[in-house]
Amino acid sequence: METSLTTAIMNKAIITPGGDLVIPHSRDTLETMPKAAVPGSDVKDDHPIGVIELRNYVMKHGMRDPFIRFFEKNFIESQDTLQGYVLGRYRVADKDDNFCWIRGFENMHVRGTFLPSFYHGAVWKKNRIAANGMLANNDNVYLLKPMVLQDDSLVPAR
Repeated sequence: METSLTTAIMNKAIITPGGDLVIPHSRDTLETMPKAAVPGSDVKDDHPIGVIELRNYVMKHGMRDPFIRFFEKNFIESQDTLQGYVLGRYRVADKDDNFCWIRGFENMHVRGTFLPSFYHGAVWKKNRIAANGMLANNDNVYLLKPMVLQDDSLVPAR
């Protein structure tokens, strides 16, 4: 029996249908941030997601919450417009300088079009100095494949 839900997995990390990131046997706990108050943060069912990025940022000390506010104000709707959908944002418990977020795309072609459009576009050009000034490291980007739950097992989504 196949359940129609989009789930992602990477080294036992699972994104549940409710948007929670679960890492079994991990010392780090991710705290889900509320999505309802942020325009553009809920992806509609008519946006198929075939490629997922898990982005794990290390912030300069004390800059996580200012960065989150800046990110929510400037980068969610602007990415959504270009078909890069912010699927979730997370604080890492006990790691005050970490911020994880997840972005989804329909496929690699859309991602390939999105990246230069966003990072060479007006919104990023206007905000990149401020954003980069809060970041210590933003190189940890992992590409994930959507999965579905079928007969109690995760299998690649079609």
